[in-house]
Amino acid sequence: GPDEEEFLFEIESEPVSPGQPDEQSRQALQQVKLGVVLYRSHRGELPTELAALLETSEAFPTGYLRRDSLPTDAWGQALRFELIDGGQGFQLWSVGADGVDERGTGDDILAP
Repeated sequence: GPDEEEFLFEIESEPVSPGQPDEQSRQALQQVKLGVVLYRSHRGELPTELAALLETSEAFPTGYLRRDSLPTDAWGQALRFELIDGGQGFQLWSVGADGVDERGTGDDILAP
C-alpha cells in the first residue's frame, strides 16, 4: 500500500547507507563507460587508456567526459580499464572498498 512505498523511500534517502559507495562507484563507471563508447563511435577504435577520454577535439571541445579529470570510485581510487578481445572490447572496474585490484573479482565493482 502507500505506506510501504513511503517506508521504502525513507530507507533510500538515508544519508549513509551501506550501498552508497558502491552506487557512487557505479555512477563513475557508468560515466566513464559512456565516454569510452563515445570515443569509439567518434574515432572508430577504443582508447588504450582512460586518459584519452580527456583529450579535446573540435567535436568534443571538453573531451569525451565533459570534465577535466577522470572520475574516481567512491574511495578515491582510479578506475581500472583494460582492452580485451584483441582490442575489440574492454573491461572497466573499480577496485572496491578494499582497494585491492582483483581484476573485476572479489569486491571489485564492474561497470554496469
